[in-house]
Amino acid sequence: MKERIAELDMVKGFLVLYVIISHVTGFTGVKQVYSEFFKYYASGLLFDMAAFYILSGYTYSQGRLNIKEAILKRAKSMLLPYYGYAIPMIVGLFIVYGLVEKRALGWFVDGLLAIIFQLQSVHLYGGGRLIHEMMYCVLPAWFIFQLMVSFIVFVPIYHFIEKKSLLVKLATTMLLLGLGALFYSLDIQQLNGRIFPPVCKAFILPNIWGIAGLIMLGKCLSILDLLNLDKQGAGQKTVLFIVSLTIFAIGVVADDHIYDFPIGKWGAFRELSYFLTPVFGAAMAFICVYIANLLKSNDIIKKTASFFGKNSLDFMLVHFFWLWLVLYVMGAWYPTASGVKLPPASADIRLLNFAWTFTLTLALSYVTIVIKKKLRLW
Repeated sequence: MKERIAELDMVKGFLVLYVIISHVTGFTGVKQVYSEFFKYYASGLLFDMAAFYILSGYTYSQGRLNIKEAILKRAKSMLLPYYGYAIPMIVGLFIVYGLVEKRALGWFVDGLLAIIFQLQSVHLYGGGRLIHEMMYCVLPAWFIFQLMVSFIVFVPIYHFIEKKSLLVKLATTMLLLGLGALFYSLDIQQLNGRIFPPVCKAFILPNIWGIAGLIMLGKCLSILDLLNLDKQGAGQKTVLFIVSLTIFAIGVVADDHIYDFPIGKWGAFRELSYFLTPVFGAAMAFICVYIANLLKSNDIIKKTASFFGKNSLDFMLVHFFWLWLVLYVMGAWYPTASGVKLPPASADIRLLNFAWTFTLTLALSYVTIVIKKKLRLW
């Protein structure tokens, strides 16, 4: 068994913070004020997600588990936290929308169905458009559901080729990415160009195969031990960092800056993006590992980033609920993804709103996770 790479927890911490910053800037108006910068940030978010999936493959170990056991273990590790957090969230949403705002029962039922089945845009009873407002609280969970479904594809394939050569694994990676590109081209679910289609986010056909390809790519990089910088010389690390930074920069500049990864849009180059974005994501992963390697001597930074990384799933699941609640209580919640515009405000006010919202969101998420760990829930 390979030794654990300490920096990878820090890297996951960096990546999840990148996501949280994106969400907070969007709903406090900072992203709108500094739109030129954040259009490039959106492309970085695309590669951030790809890097997350690649790292999921890099750190994957099936051990002595059979296919069924490995899939069930993975499903349990993701579904229990999701529904464990979703239940108290639903109670909170009922208090706010049902008891305080007295929204219609049909509207609340639609939101309940959206949360339970990851249907972002379900309006069976209450009417509405685009994303259901209750869905914001679990908005980032698409990532977890798609990872789980793609693991169902990945695990039996990897079980079959585990002892095969690296070349076979690379060929399988290309095949899976190619299937993702094919399903994107066929557009069977009519996803292309739609912001929040009424499709279960766990079953986005291009992503099921494409993400399985990213996971397999992570295993290939693991075989090469590419992210273990302690085994590389200073010159080799520097060259790889410069190459990775160049690749990442090219990806960001060449992108169309329209982030729609959750529904299968992997970049500006349509089907070709299914082969380019994995490269950009791998480059981002290496950049983050390099930075983590430089910073790990600082105990505070290492412990903080590692805490975020080790609990990245939990932060993904809880941060948007606290972001919503903080803004709602302060009278500053505007569901912008549903077409509601933020009121005018100066750049300074936007930045101030971001500062306190980001701080409170992180603090409340941290407390939630600590309590969950102390109570040993799910």
